[in-house]
Amino acid sequence: MKNFSIFISFSSINTPSGKDREILPFFNDYVSEINVILGIVILMGIALIVFAYFNLKITKSSKEYYRLSKENSERKKLLYNTLSAMSEGVITFDAQLNIIEINNAAKEMSSYNGDFIGHHFDDIFQTSQPESEISVKEALQKAFKDKIRVSIANETKINYLDRESRRIAGTISPVIDSEGNVVQLVFVFYDKPETFNQKRFLRLALESAKSFTWFFDTFSNKLSLDENFFKYLGHNCNEEPDLSLLASKIHPDDRETLLKIHRKIGKESDKNFFQAEYRLSLDGGKTYEWWESRGITFVDRSGNHDIKYIYGMDINIDEHKKREQDLLEAKIKAEESDKLKTAFLSNMSHEIRTPLNGIVGFANLLTEPGYSDEEKKEFIEIINESSRRLLTLIGDVLDLSKIESNTMTFDIRLFDLSDNINDVVNSYRNHGKPNVKLMTDYPKESVIVKFDQVRNIQILNNLINNALKFTESGEVRVGYRVLGNHVEVFVSDTGIGIEENKIPFIFDRFFKVNEYVSGTGIGLPLCKAIVTKLGGTIWAESQLGKGTTIRYTINLVNVGDKSVKPDSKNETEKEKPLILIAEDMESNYQLLDVILCKQYKLLWAKNGEECLEMFKVHNPPLILMDIKMPVMDGLEATKIIRQYSKEVVIIAQTANAFESDHKIAIDAGCNDVIVKPIRASSLLSTVKKYLS
Repeated sequence: MKNFSIFISFSSINTPSGKDREILPFFNDYVSEINVILGIVILMGIALIVFAYFNLKITKSSKEYYRLSKENSERKKLLYNTLSAMSEGVITFDAQLNIIEINNAAKEMSSYNGDFIGHHFDDIFQTSQPESEISVKEALQKAFKDKIRVSIANETKINYLDRESRRIAGTISPVIDSEGNVVQLVFVFYDKPETFNQKRFLRLALESAKSFTWFFDTFSNKLSLDENFFKYLGHNCNEEPDLSLLASKIHPDDRETLLKIHRKIGKESDKNFFQAEYRLSLDGGKTYEWWESRGITFVDRSGNHDIKYIYGMDINIDEHKKREQDLLEAKIKAEESDKLKTAFLSNMSHEIRTPLNGIVGFANLLTEPGYSDEEKKEFIEIINESSRRLLTLIGDVLDLSKIESNTMTFDIRLFDLSDNINDVVNSYRNHGKPNVKLMTDYPKESVIVKFDQVRNIQILNNLINNALKFTESGEVRVGYRVLGNHVEVFVSDTGIGIEENKIPFIFDRFFKVNEYVSGTGIGLPLCKAIVTKLGGTIWAESQLGKGTTIRYTINLVNVGDKSVKPDSKNETEKEKPLILIAEDMESNYQLLDVILCKQYKLLWAKNGEECLEMFKVHNPPLILMDIKMPVMDGLEATKIIRQYSKEVVIIAQTANAFESDHKIAIDAGCNDVIVKPIRASSLLSTVKKYLS
């Protein structure tokens, strides 16, 4: 009030008018009340200013809160979308291992179909692992207890929706609050897709080769068959299989043999492996196929050591038996004419069974637990190598008989030699010798030659196989040089070399440089016969301890730069050519699909009648026609299709490798024949030949 009094006194002193001086006593009388009123007004003004200030601040805070809430919501949405799009599984657990968050990938990897949120780890996942590794649950507990990030080894297995156990790897990270307590655990994991692919390709290979697995429980007398084996026998897979079902289809003479083996292994519990051949009929005993059964027994160690389980694989060896019969007849003829042939044929059984043993033995091991991914990968490589050796051997034997009877035929056409060599070399990417480098060596210019493309692949395969066989380190080089009006193709190696006095004989039939190295002694003679028939020459150059080079000549047609070849970019931009596949077995079609789908558009007909109808609708340029199919076989379908079109290319697929069978297919209207089991490189080469 003191300030207000001073103000009023000051105003009174400076008021000049007399009227004002008359009013001054009034102010003097009420100066205290006036000062109070003025103070209240000023305080109210200050309060209004403060209120306005805080109101403005609160408004700004509300807007900031709204903005931050919106950003937080957007971040949550982004995080949710990110987790949903991830191919890795992500699961968030609370401290009691209850699920509080889970993304789509993790759901798909689980065998649980209900709501995941709120469920305990044990309700959702079933895991297993090697004894040397901790389980997922133990890893979660360790991350919670030690407050550290824990890695899951790729040996850990988890059950999927399809109930196949696949290997996973991943990490578990704890979420720690400001007080240092673990409040959440984040589990990020992924599966090992190569394991699935290996199983898929192995399954396709086994089914394509008519190889099926089975399991027998001796205590319950219950037989479990591979689903595809069950279908092959002509039964509905929903039926309950038993021994009587299989026994009724086995040849009476072989039934007793199998029973004796069964009784024998039942008594000899220490003998855990058996093998037997038998004949199986699918048409009520009219015709029989040869099969081989291989099994392994498991003993009940907790009781009387009786055999508890028998695991096995049955393989269709009908074609193998026919080959054995053919070889036996050839052996009789060979003994009459040539002692070298006798030695060759006596070795053939070993040469066939050696790769077959690799295929069957390691295929059985793949179904057994306890092997690492690296070991299984090695098993598959051995199976592939054994299959290739077996196919090459059978092909060489058949070609040898054609040469002796002068019935070998050739398909002479123009092709790019560098592409041909690249295709062959690429098929040896996994040749099994890490210390040997396989490389190509040829000029940049495109070289077009006139030769049998398939026979050239056969020659190169034989020469490369020999080079790899005798080379432990260094390199194998495949290439060519243009010399005047011909091309000189060569395969050189840095292997052990050949003694000078043996070089003149390496192209003689059945001659082997080293008797202790596997081989039949017919590969190089076949190469010489093919090259000579086609007007070329072949010879060898070698130094003992330094290596060997084998050269042969091909007539040259044209030399040009790469611009004369179709532009690869333009080719990929064009629509894929259409191929109609007539095949009744799904596994065989899946194998063809894997090989062809990247370059061609495919249609699938399951029998000859479907093939005929689809041909009328789609008019494909090429048909892959299986010969043996239900409803209407491939030969009948081919004859009918030829009434509509002479232009469509029809390539027969057959398991029969005899020349007479090929002639029947060609006479029916087929352009070409490929023999099962089908090799990817051979199939692609044949298809490309007709669709180029």
